[in-house]
Amino acid sequence: MTREHLGHILHQDGTMDQDVKVRRARYIDRSVELRKKMNFAGPDMVMKAHDIHCCDAYGSMLWKLRTKGAESYFNAWNTAVKLTHRVPRNTFTYIVESFLAKDNTTMRNQVLCRYPGFQQGLLRSPSPEVQLLVRVVSKIPVTNTWDNIK
Repeated sequence: MTREHLGHILHQDGTMDQDVKVRRARYIDRSVELRKKMNFAGPDMVMKAHDIHCCDAYGSMLWKLRTKGAESYFNAWNTAVKLTHRVPRNTFTYIVESFLAKDNTTMRNQVLCRYPGFQQGLLRSPSPEVQLLVRVVSKIPVTNTWDNIK
């Protein structure tokens, strides 16, 4: 059983796996639509628009970032770069990140760089309950927060 709350899909098993799948699908849809609309533009311009319009990664701070689902989400960015540059899908990640998208920040790095600020923002929350909860979950090994900090 799943429920949606503030745009996040909460599953009865307590994981965010379903949310990751839905977010990945939405990201791919937006990326495909953007490439269709900008078929007249060069790859660098398309990638700049892509970063602005497709890479919000809404809700990713709540995921366990070292799962197959999150990895698949991050890999979707690499695939979008490959499709934008019209290179084969089996092009090495190193070539994608170091040459084709050298002026762009990978989706993985975007999300990972935001995480410390997200956690610090919660620790500075005006709500003492939120502050306490963040301190508690960051010390419990089974939580997403603990795993992401680790």
